Amino acid sequence: MKNVFAPFIQYSSAIEITHMYKKVFHSLLKAFISKAIILFVLFIAIISVHAQTGVGDNFNQNKLSCKWIGNSNYGLTNTNSELKVVATNAGSGYNNFELDFSSINVSTNPIVSVKIKSTNAFTMRIDLVDINGKFTNSAPVTKAVSNSGAYTIFTFDFTGKFSQSSPSNSTVDATKITGLTLFFNAGGSGYNGTVYMDDLQIGTGGATDGGGSLCPLPINYAIRLNQIGFYTDLEKIAIVAGNPAAGSFFVKSLDLATTYFTGTLGATATWSFSNEQVRAADFSNFKTPGTYVLDVPGVGYSPPFKIDDDVFNVLSKTVLKGFYLKRASTPITAQYAGIYARAAGHPDNAVKIHASAASPGRPEGTVVSSPKGWYDAGDYGCYVVNSGIATFTLLSSYEHFKSYYDTLALNIPESGNGTPDILNEIKWNLDWMLTMQDPYDGGVYHKKTTANFDGFEMPSADQAQRFLIGKGSAATFDFAAVMAVAYRTFLPYNPTYANACLAAAKSAYIWGIANPNVAFSNPGGVSTGEYGDATLGDEKEWAATELYISTKDNAYYVNSFKNANTYNIPAWPEVNTLGLMSLVHHRANLTAVGFSDTTAIKNKLFAIANQVRTHKTTASAYKTGMGTFGNGDFVWGSNSSALNESMICMASYLATNDITYINTAISGLDYVLGRNATTYCFVSGLGSKPVMNPHDRISSSDGIVAPVPGWIAGGPNKAALGDCGSSAYPSTYIAASFVDSECSYSTNEIAINWNAPLVFVGIGLQKIVAPIIGPAMLVSQGATNYITNNTPEVDLGTAIINTAVSPATTITIKNTGTALLSVSSITTSAGFVLSALSPASPIAIGASSTFTITATPTIVGANTGTITINSNDATSIFKLNVTVTGTPVPKPVMLVSQGATNYTTNNTPALNLGTAIINNTATPTTTITIKNTGDAALVVSSVISSAGFVLSALSPSSTIAAGASSTFTITATPALVGANAGTITINSNDATPIFKLNVTVTGTPVPKPVMLVSQGATNYTTNNSPALNLGTAIITNAATPTTTITIKNTGDAALVVSSVTPSAGFVLSALSPSSTIAAGASSTFTITATPALVGANAGTITINSNDATPIFKLNVTVTGTPVPKPVMLVSQGATNYTTNNSPALNLGTAIITNAATPITTITIKNTGDAALVVSSVISSAGFVLSALSPSSTIAAGASSTFTITATPALVGANAGTITINSNDATPIFKLNVTVTGTPVPKPVMLVSQGATNYTTNNSPALNLGTAIITNAATPTTTITIKNTGDAALAVSSITTSTGFVLSTLSPSNTIAAGASSTFTITATPTLVGANAGIITINSNDATSVYKLNVTVTGTPVPKPVMQVSQGATNYSTNNSPAVDLGASVINTAVSPSKTITIKNTGTAVLTVSSITSSTGFVLSTLSPSNTIAIGASSTFTITATPALVGANASTITINSNDATSAFKLNVTVAGTPVLKPVMQVSQGATNYPTNNNPAIDLGTAIVGNAVSPAKTITIKNTGNTALIVSSITTTTGFVLSGLNPSTTIAAGASSTFTISATPALVGANIGTITINSNDATPIFNLNVTVTGTPDLKPVMQVSQGGTNYTTNNSPAIDLGTATINTSVNPATSITIKNTGNAVLTILSMSPSAGFVLSTLSPVSPIAIGASSTFTITATPTLVGANTGTITITSNAATAVFKLNVTVSGNSDLTSMTINQGSDPYLNNGNAYVFPPTIQGGQSASSSFTITNTGSQVLNLGIPVVTGPYQISGPISNVLAPGATTTFLLIFQPTTTGSLGGKIEFPSNISASSFVLNLSGTATLATGVAGKLSSDAISIHPNPSNGQTSVQLDGVYTNVSIHVYNALGQQIISNEKGDLNNASFPLSLGDNASGIYFIEIISEEGTCLKRLIKE
Repeated sequence: MKNVFAPFIQYSSAIEITHMYKKVFHSLLKAFISKAIILFVLFIAIISVHAQTGVGDNFNQNKLSCKWIGNSNYGLTNTNSELKVVATNAGSGYNNFELDFSSINVSTNPIVSVKIKSTNAFTMRIDLVDINGKFTNSAPVTKAVSNSGAYTIFTFDFTGKFSQSSPSNSTVDATKITGLTLFFNAGGSGYNGTVYMDDLQIGTGGATDGGGSLCPLPINYAIRLNQIGFYTDLEKIAIVAGNPAAGSFFVKSLDLATTYFTGTLGATATWSFSNEQVRAADFSNFKTPGTYVLDVPGVGYSPPFKIDDDVFNVLSKTVLKGFYLKRASTPITAQYAGIYARAAGHPDNAVKIHASAASPGRPEGTVVSSPKGWYDAGDYGCYVVNSGIATFTLLSSYEHFKSYYDTLALNIPESGNGTPDILNEIKWNLDWMLTMQDPYDGGVYHKKTTANFDGFEMPSADQAQRFLIGKGSAATFDFAAVMAVAYRTFLPYNPTYANACLAAAKSAYIWGIANPNVAFSNPGGVSTGEYGDATLGDEKEWAATELYISTKDNAYYVNSFKNANTYNIPAWPEVNTLGLMSLVHHRANLTAVGFSDTTAIKNKLFAIANQVRTHKTTASAYKTGMGTFGNGDFVWGSNSSALNESMICMASYLATNDITYINTAISGLDYVLGRNATTYCFVSGLGSKPVMNPHDRISSSDGIVAPVPGWIAGGPNKAALGDCGSSAYPSTYIAASFVDSECSYSTNEIAINWNAPLVFVGIGLQKIVAPIIGPAMLVSQGATNYITNNTPEVDLGTAIINTAVSPATTITIKNTGTALLSVSSITTSAGFVLSALSPASPIAIGASSTFTITATPTIVGANTGTITINSNDATSIFKLNVTVTGTPVPKPVMLVSQGATNYTTNNTPALNLGTAIINNTATPTTTITIKNTGDAALVVSSVISSAGFVLSALSPSSTIAAGASSTFTITATPALVGANAGTITINSNDATPIFKLNVTVTGTPVPKPVMLVSQGATNYTTNNSPALNLGTAIITNAATPTTTITIKNTGDAALVVSSVTPSAGFVLSALSPSSTIAAGASSTFTITATPALVGANAGTITINSNDATPIFKLNVTVTGTPVPKPVMLVSQGATNYTTNNSPALNLGTAIITNAATPITTITIKNTGDAALVVSSVISSAGFVLSALSPSSTIAAGASSTFTITATPALVGANAGTITINSNDATPIFKLNVTVTGTPVPKPVMLVSQGATNYTTNNSPALNLGTAIITNAATPTTTITIKNTGDAALAVSSITTSTGFVLSTLSPSNTIAAGASSTFTITATPTLVGANAGIITINSNDATSVYKLNVTVTGTPVPKPVMQVSQGATNYSTNNSPAVDLGASVINTAVSPSKTITIKNTGTAVLTVSSITSSTGFVLSTLSPSNTIAIGASSTFTITATPALVGANASTITINSNDATSAFKLNVTVAGTPVLKPVMQVSQGATNYPTNNNPAIDLGTAIVGNAVSPAKTITIKNTGNTALIVSSITTTTGFVLSGLNPSTTIAAGASSTFTISATPALVGANIGTITINSNDATPIFNLNVTVTGTPDLKPVMQVSQGGTNYTTNNSPAIDLGTATINTSVNPATSITIKNTGNAVLTILSMSPSAGFVLSTLSPVSPIAIGASSTFTITATPTLVGANTGTITITSNAATAVFKLNVTVSGNSDLTSMTINQGSDPYLNNGNAYVFPPTIQGGQSASSSFTITNTGSQVLNLGIPVVTGPYQISGPISNVLAPGATTTFLLIFQPTTTGSLGGKIEFPSNISASSFVLNLSGTATLATGVAGKLSSDAISIHPNPSNGQTSVQLDGVYTNVSIHVYNALGQQIISNEKGDLNNASFPLSLGDNASGIYFIEIISEEGTCLKRLIKE
């Protein structure tokens, strides 16, 4: 913020500047106290304050007003009812004193009068000061005052004097004068003396005490409180910092004269966030409205505050109006903004698509229009993400507090258009947001900004190119959410716009779902706000939630609320909690899928609010929710944390009516308005210490002292940057890390998303606090709170009909308000009994009373009722809906089952008990279950069976409890082969007392065994041929083979094998597993053959058994084979050897005495058919053998090996023999071998360099080349050592003389025969010339010490030399003259650039470390390199941009390793002035800017006629180059001549054209002349206007009520409804108004039949602007619509006007019909006939529909039933016209015969009831009456999801219901009592899917039904 007081420094001393600051704060305090907040009076019309026209001071208070400001030159006192001024050197240096007051308008009477007397003569001067600090000093008004003891009246007249000349030329605003500056001897010699003044008057009227007689108290901001004020009946807390010693505090009047309240300071507590010790002053119990201060002894006085129930009115409206002041693309006019008016900024009609946002439909650089929107924060960017949460918060505020906003006027341009002003303001931003959607794919651009942040300038001054940048999931989902909310809020006002918003939301959502993870980050070259967010699931959830609420499409809910999701305080990166707020607010209108989550949704919201409430109440020293989430609350924009916490608490209050949430919300508002560690009220323009220097470009650039009002600063920031310097921040503790300075963008910036929750909280409190000032009734049952007309009802439980529910249900009434709650009465509907309220009414604040409800259901099923509570709550009549479920009388129901199958009596087919051998009772036994599925005990008196079936006793009991079971078994003894049928008779008290269970068993014959003998897959008969072949075996050897024989019993009785015996040569195993083989089973035995002969050996196996063939003969055979033997084969490789082989096996070559090489493997293979055993293998001397492997015993076909290692003793042939002893036919095998001995090897060293070999002490020496002296880098020479011997060469060391450096020998110091290693020699010569040396190599070579002579030539050290040139000219450092770079227009680069060459003329590489230049000279990079080889060059270019006209000199500094390390190259460029055209457009003597306002007035003409004469427009080129006008175009209705003399206008020349206008409309016809040129403003818009006047003609406007109608109107005017042939009353009045400009004559008016007109009044003709009326009386002749036309003829343009009308005819105003299905039943007409019904039973229920066929509401009374009939319903007793309701009827005969009856329905149709006649026939029961059967029970739905309904048809006693799972485990058991045609719900709860059994038991029987849960 610039120093707005700087203008006064030129003629005021420092002390006067101090007074100016005092003036500002005094005026702020004054404004606060008076509520006439100057900053807002000027632009917010909702504050009805009108500027005063005068103010005075009669000094009668004798206490100097604080508005008088003196100093050391002017001592001021107010005594004796006059002002005494003691002057000391007064006026010297223009010192002065002053009077400040509230703004007055003196434009009509600019006079100051005052009485003056003095002790010395002097000259008095008075300057008026306006609200902007401008002084009337251009022509000062002075008066000469003589010394006199008597008063003289002096008049200072300022007529024509309202101008300022110092410190700048300005106009002083006479309508907003705020002070006087008074001088004695201004600017002259100092005046010394005493002056008295009295009866001062400025302007006309006003206060007579200077505008207020009280000086402000000395405020100590150690007392921190809400600087605006408090609500009367809610919490009021201040915080006193510094741990004061005082025990008490006081609430006092502003003059401290009266103490209204005394309180005690709370205990000392430490707020860790600011490191302060504080004490709380709670004065909540003080409730008297007024303005006060707190007095804390030892501390001082607090800022003043108000207590009032409208305390935040100005705050909330000012903050909301602030959004208008942030609009882009439009001028902010004085009409709506007062002093904050400004020019339009950022039209944004030529915004470019940035590369990061490009798409196929909109490639990079595409120019689009994206106007409107709000500036996001202190900059001029517009960001979708931040606009998203801000716009939603305002829309949500509207949704929550609609009735408040519907009447709220903001004084904005759209006010009065029929749409609430908040929505008008929101639409400005929504219009912009809609432009941010890519029309080609639905994705949404992230932001609209320049590439970099703008400077601090007004919006109109920012001309930088703006872009649409990026496209991402966060912006797209946020956009979708906001547009979905916009749809539902704008739908009532602008359906077309609303639908466009919804379509945009859906399109964006589709793009987001397809692109869910596109995170935005700033692209290269862009540095404006990022709003980057990588966690995008919350945005997706929010969008889905809002679309679900708006569309009720469950598909969106899939991505909406999840109980597992995390929800936090909302902020732009975390938005899913906003969806929670919406779901809770709209919970009553959600679909079933969302409604089912309502409790979980609310709990998630409450969980957040509860954390804040708990922290505020128990943990915060400042008694605020701020800090609930630790340091995380003190983020960038921390004040929005406090406000969003408050917003969540308010939403929780709206869902609970819990006033503690409101007090928590207010604590957040208290925090931002002053109860904080910084002591600031963070909202500009409000409070006694508001922020004055926000980081905001508009406030910093508009030249107004006070910032734009109504904007909240960000607040303390845990990451406060060094944006103002570390010393600027007063504290390092985060809660105090704030500075009120423009530079502090980290703590003092403003933003729309921080202001929006301030609107929600401020206006929300205004809306919802008023109703809770007083009692507030909260009705609850258990943990559930209920609202009036609650849905669902309070469930009071279940009871048998006509039996009371036990226990009763307790209802609690709590007073959550602020006054006593009086409950005057609690009443209930029939069937529900209430206890008295306890404790009795009234109920104290915070207290509760209870009453109980005892319900007695009268019908089966739901019995609903209403408890009506009358009280002094805002909802004076509270309706609590309740319900109780009636259940029928219990009865047993018998369910007979076997396994999973249920059986009915006389079941078909019969129960199959299986199979049994005739006359054998052992098998099978079948268990039968009798289950009691009823709800009364089932008594089984007997269970009897027919012959052939034996029953066990019923277990555990014959009396079976409801839900329980007993069982018995049936054992069948069939007498016949085949089917044997029987019946089990069960006698019980079931509805079917004699239950017949049909059973059957199949008899089978006596079984016998059958033996089947098999081997493998082959079956054998006795004496089989051919014989079973057992295979082959060595003679006399029983080991192989073994054959398994199977004996299988294929009969149906046990097979007993008594013995199994073989013939000789065959051995058998025992029979396994048993010799007794069950039917179908098998046993086996094995046969092992031992042949005695080579060839076939035959035998027989004899099997004795109880088979029909008792002796079974199995013939077998086996083939005998001879005894096997081993055969040894000896081989080496592929060669086989015989004993004593010749030639001998050659083992190769080996060094003598060395056994290492070679090793030869010998193989011994057994080619026989018996094991080969090698007993030993022995060698002669010189040959070593390994052991035989793997074994010395070698199986037939296997092999073993051993190795021979030769150790020759002689050079040449060495022979030997290997002897092998074995069980082979050749037991001693001799293998001859030979090996050749070779001599011992030795190494030989060969030293070489390249292709040259060197001997020791070589001469000449090896020349290593040339190297710079002392430089070891070059050259490096590689020496090779090769081993040309046949043994390893070991090099023990290599050493060198000084000046030569050796590398390590590589790869190794040990060099294998034939291999090589190398090392390098690096020479470091110390002398220029030859440098000799010796390399010494020590090794195991024959020459153990080897000398290699070397030499290197030393050369001197090289150095670089830099030569700088331009073209052919070389330059030395500090060259003169400078290099001439040419000339260019100032601020334009010279072209072409100059190339500078740097050449290295030295002997070393030249390295250029840097090249720098001064401003205005741009250098290219040195190319090709900064490192320049010897003799090489690099270049760079200099591009000069002169800033001054004339010579622009500079120095290029080149830093390098040249001897001149910093080379200075002087350069110069000549600047020439800019050649540009400047277009000046004028008409007559007036020059016009582009988009001129007001427009050029072209005159007046009749519509359709041209104005004459045409206007001439002049275009003058005031620039210095030719102006080229490329085109001049205009809008329709305006005609232009050509530009004359030319479209190319030389500098200083002019051309003209003419405009001729032809108005098309009456009134203003506005047009624009667009001039396209090469001017700096290439598109110049010249606004023009012409006034069209009409022809004189009458215009007839026909209206009814507030609606105007055109001829042949559709729809027709609805004249109402009447009974046919009866006139509508009252008649309808029609107005004819003459809106033309000539007299309207009505020639005739005629109606169609059925419509009668009155005469026109007043009669025709109708004057201009006047009206006449007539009435239409309609008499319908038909039921339904009767249409007609009123024909009006006149002299209007529509000579014959047709007015269509309609009236509805009713046969009767109220009527009703009753239908059963499609059959109508007339009043007292034919009876509805029930089907025949058994006496004592009941019919199925029949459903009837009642329809209101009349035109008025139908009110039904309680139906009266006559006869054996029962009614349930009607569901609704109040029916709108056309509405329906239903009821059920049941026939319950107690006698036989034809039984009549009726139902009488009283209503408001007539005094008599509508009668529905009934008829039914009752018959005697056949069979057993009243027994429960399966047919009497229906379950629906089945299968189900676990929620189903059970219907029992009939009357049953003591009914109980039991539910079992498939394992027979009981999961539900309920007693239902007596039931009469009852239906009741059944829930399986959380039980798993599967089959369940419902057992219903009653005294009439038991029945079992199956239920499937899917």
